[in-house]
Amino acid sequence: GLSWSKPAAIPSLKRTKQADGYEVAPGDLWPTWHAKSGSVLATGKTFNFADGKRENRLREKVSYAVMSLETGEWGPMRFLALPEKDHGGHLITAANAGCVQRVDLPNGEVLLPVRYWRNPKKHNYTSMVTRCEFDGHTLRYKEHGTEMTILRGRGLYEPSLARFGGKYFLTMRADHTAYVTRGEDGTQFEPI
Repeated sequence: GLSWSKPAAIPSLKRTKQADGYEVAPGDLWPTWHAKSGSVLATGKTFNFADGKRENRLREKVSYAVMSLETGEWGPMRFLALPEKDHGGHLITAANAGCVQRVDLPNGEVLLPVRYWRNPKKHNYTSMVTRCEFDGHTLRYKEHGTEMTILRGRGLYEPSLARFGGKYFLTMRADHTAYVTRGEDGTQFEPI
């Protein structure tokens, strides 16, 4: 910590008012070095406030920002475009990557865990891992794998991914306990 800079506001990531009256801010960010592009990629979620006061979770999105190593400044908040529906034909609603740990592959692809609601009327998360391209500027969705949930409570959320011994391990939080699964390629997983 001796070489750390002093905490300072990041102007490009401040809460901003949208044309529809909502105020949007990135949050639960996980800044991590992305070796292939030589940049720092922070992934997370958005917080969305109607009239600047009432949070609307159904508007959450996967947010990200990139820090320039030349200037040390962060670019603007951006959003990962996801498909409209999951493999089962359910809507991907309120997707976010808040408080998750990702794995970057040697070819530069990003394995980013994401959680979302399948039913906008029920606060129950499904978790999956997305495979994304990242060129140092833009994060682009390519595909996603196994979709995992439980019907109890808020489902499976805050998924985090690790690679060890040639396998991938995905942990997921639930209201009453936690779960883990493993897989070979980082997107397809065994039952929890």
